[in-house]
Amino acid sequence: MAKVKLSDFKKYFATLSTEELHKEITTLLKFDQVQAFYTQGKISEAEEEKMLEACKQKIYKTFWTPKDNPRNNISNVKIREINTFEKSGATPSAVIQLILHRVEVATIFADSFGGMSEGNYNASSNAFDKALKLMDKHELFGEFEADCKAIFSYDNLDYSYIDNMRESFDDLKKRQI
Repeated sequence: MAKVKLSDFKKYFATLSTEELHKEITTLLKFDQVQAFYTQGKISEAEEEKMLEACKQKIYKTFWTPKDNPRNNISNVKIREINTFEKSGATPSAVIQLILHRVEVATIFADSFGGMSEGNYNASSNAFDKALKLMDKHELFGEFEADCKAIFSYDNLDYSYIDNMRESFDDLKKRQI
């Protein structure tokens, strides 16, 4: 199917009555991507904080049982909450906070449980790198430097996991100076 051009949309919308336009817009608003586009940057601080805490709880429950015991069968954990939260119009600072929470929970899990699968180490490292890129892009390194360093304090882990994250962190720190 050929990609629809903006000019095609303009021609089509020009043929519609006001009532038909309202109906068309209502139909478009049923799509998550359209809703995310129109709500982007329009959530209040209170809404953002509430959503952030709810996402943090979901991430925590991915790794831990309701009785705060590590889950036995963690397979490659893909955290959809982060992408959903990011698309909700949350501030970059809140998105970074959520990503670092995901990395910290995974790291605490690995430290408490004696490790985790290679796939989960990779997913956590990739999430950390994403957080660093966002910090760099939005000049928020100073705000999250201590949070990043706290993640490096765990020692019952695959050493390459922490070393790779520390190396990425140090590279960004050097660029900040």
